[in-house]
Amino acid sequence: MENQENNRARTAAQLGAAAVNIARGAAQGGVAGAAVEGVKSFAPQLIKVLTGILFFFFSLPLLIFVGIPSSMFGMPSVESADIRQMTDEAQIAADNYAGTQSNIQQHADYLLQQAAMGYDDVQVSRKLDGFDSYWMAAISSVLHVQELTEINKTEVRNIVNRVVRQTTQAETYMEEEEYVHINEDGTTEIRTREVERKRLIVSQRIATPEEVMAQLGFTNFERQWAYQIHDAIADNQEQDDTPSVDMGDVTFTDTETHVVYYSQIDSRWSDKAYSGSTVGIAGCGPTSVAIAVSTLTGSTVTPDQVAEWSESTGHAAYGNGSYHSLIPDALAHYGLTVQRAGTSCAQQLADALSAGKLVVVIMGPGTFTSTGHFMVLRGTTATGKVLIADPISYNRSQKEWDLALILREAKHSAAAGGPFWIVS
Repeated sequence: MENQENNRARTAAQLGAAAVNIARGAAQGGVAGAAVEGVKSFAPQLIKVLTGILFFFFSLPLLIFVGIPSSMFGMPSVESADIRQMTDEAQIAADNYAGTQSNIQQHADYLLQQAAMGYDDVQVSRKLDGFDSYWMAAISSVLHVQELTEINKTEVRNIVNRVVRQTTQAETYMEEEEYVHINEDGTTEIRTREVERKRLIVSQRIATPEEVMAQLGFTNFERQWAYQIHDAIADNQEQDDTPSVDMGDVTFTDTETHVVYYSQIDSRWSDKAYSGSTVGIAGCGPTSVAIAVSTLTGSTVTPDQVAEWSESTGHAAYGNGSYHSLIPDALAHYGLTVQRAGTSCAQQLADALSAGKLVVVIMGPGTFTSTGHFMVLRGTTATGKVLIADPISYNRSQKEWDLALILREAKHSAAAGGPFWIVS
């Protein structure tokens, strides 16, 4: 039974990866585009699963992770009425999910207000980060088998009610208070006395996605499907927990533009908190920004400083690293010029690097990452190879790479004008 469930989970993961491609095909070319991408995604087993593809595409209102084509990937819609309807439904779902964090805050406030009644003093500690709109989308989508009509604001609030966890502890304490004492002769004076007070100590936290799914009774298959949806739309950039190293000050001088190199696992900041994790695990985005800023402005801006800015401005995608918008927004914040180069072409990137510019890129699964990973293209060699500054690997940063490989493995579904951002 366990093997059967694991097989179903693996099948779900394969379907999930293919679903993204089908969604992109639909957004770009309607049903015909979806069919083409379906063939590409399932070519090795096409005969066996063609019927399944058609069922998924036409039966589930957006297969496809609550309407990825336009609202999540930011792709243009097409003239097909079916795709327009799916896009509209997806936008409604996205709007519902957008309020996740504010709903969490409101429910936490409500629980605190109810618990605090009758107490003289309340001490509160809160950690309400870690369950974002991506997890809300993934869990509610699986819970309702991706029936968008059942995923409304009320349903989002119902899940939020399971997310906020609160523990309380009551205690008493003595406090001096002033009171008016009436003397025997009728005069009054202010005196003090000790009175017993009641204090409530409250701790609020966010349940982990695993806790929420367990409370909802998810099977292993449903858990794996939720993780697949989440990782597909949230673009998880977390790396393995690599031991920190003492890098010291490193500058690459093998190109016309001397590039300041930072490693996200440098012991100076690797353990600093970021995006529900640490800079060492989830900080490739802030580290890439720090490399570009320190190189091109001449000012020292470190990864932990960028991570702090990212957290304060809402660019940290809790549990997944950074939103793609961190790159253009943070670079502009530090005074640099950013060209959103999109999927770009080899010549455009080569020209930019030859001119002494840097290129920040978000990579997809392949040579550099199994999920998503920001790094910096820092120059080219006389033979046309590309040099990089990889925040997680100093070793890879010393090698030469084929530009074709970079273009092929860049995350072409990137938002915010990515996957390439030319910086000067």
